[in-house]
Amino acid sequence: MKLIEQTKQWVARKQMAVLKSFGKMAQNSQFSISFCDTHIEIVRAFEKFFHDCVPVEILHGNILNLSCDALVSLANSFGDMGGGLIKRLMTFMEDLRRKK
Repeated sequence: MKLIEQTKQWVARKQMAVLKSFGKMAQNSQFSISFCDTHIEIVRAFEKFFHDCVPVEILHGNILNLSCDALVSLANSFGDMGGGLIKRLMTFMEDLRRKK
């Protein structure tokens, strides 16, 4: 079962375009950060800003296809999580729960 899940994650990640991969020294870093967006203009801005940051990779695609330990999303000043990425994540997780 674990192999099937790993394969699904690998296939989903292959659907994402890597604009900047982790640097060679990233393996020695205590952390790594993946910036991901579906809008190419935002991805290009990330790429330009983080071009020399070793533990950073820049991806163009759906963040829900990213296999990671944590997702961080900006929130508004009211802490309302009813829209944007958080809403999509909540819907995604609810759909997963229903399938089980």
